[in-house]
Amino acid sequence: MFLPVQLDASFKTVIQRITSGCQGMVMVEDAEGGLAGIITDGDLRRFMEKEDSLTSATAAQMMTREPLTLPEDTMIIEAEEKMQKHRVSTLLVTNKANKVTGLVRIFD
Repeated sequence: MFLPVQLDASFKTVIQRITSGCQGMVMVEDAEGGLAGIITDGDLRRFMEKEDSLTSATAAQMMTREPLTLPEDTMIIEAEEKMQKHRVSTLLVTNKANKVTGLVRIFD
């Protein structure tokens, strides 16, 4: 599993976590440890294209809010259908408390 970042995490921290997690993304947690959003490689590229200075950028500014998720009891075929429909390769798995408990990748 990958290590999450907090909303106020720096650009450098986000890059380090995405790189060390080897998932092409990082989860952003709110103060209670719930899912606030995600930052993907694509999110970073889009953010870098529109921002002149990255030194003061935070995870909250870069993240995709309300990312696509799956409940823990989702069948794998449903996960695959959702990925195809939304053209994504990874979905976060969450419990009823909105805590991330895993992820499903199209390669799994």
